[in-house]
Amino acid sequence: MWWHDALCQQVGLYPFYAYDEDDDGSPDPATARAAIEVCHRCPVIAECLADAMREEAHDVCNRHGIRGGLSAHQRRELGKRHAVA
Repeated sequence: MWWHDALCQQVGLYPFYAYDEDDDGSPDPATARAAIEVCHRCPVIAECLADAMREEAHDVCNRHGIRGGLSAHQRRELGKRHAVA
């Protein structure tokens, strides 16, 4: 499976799901940037994003964290653009 080659498996998943202490559901900005940097070096970023978009199209409650180099909000917006197109 593609995730065996994912860099997040080497650094741990915490940075990809870290949230602000005020718990408003938004990612901690510094930690999110660090996670996105890992994603942009990852050899399976496209597979990760495609998997996230496929899962989230059927289960919006599953939309959280950094996946495929995008935040949950960015993936939601991407999904809206593709739904309109």
